[in-house]
Amino acid sequence: MFTTHDIWQLSNQLLRRDEIWFVEKDNRGISTLYSLADFVDTDGFRIRKDESYEKNYLIGKYGAIPALKSIDMLKED
Repeated sequence: MFTTHDIWQLSNQLLRRDEIWFVEKDNRGISTLYSLADFVDTDGFRIRKDESYEKNYLIGKYGAIPALKSIDMLKED
């Protein structure tokens, strides 16, 4: 088990759908964990085995998009 923000590992040649999990945090900071195998798109269809997981993640199809804080908060006053 590992965690990453690197999308090169979201390959349908490398991992099965049930081996890919996402975490999405709501505005209250509560996290929800869900598997790509259980994911249903907006049309009500499950994700196909031959889809480009990397591309779909980048366009936001699966959610769990990182919300990065501004680098300015790391600067010293």
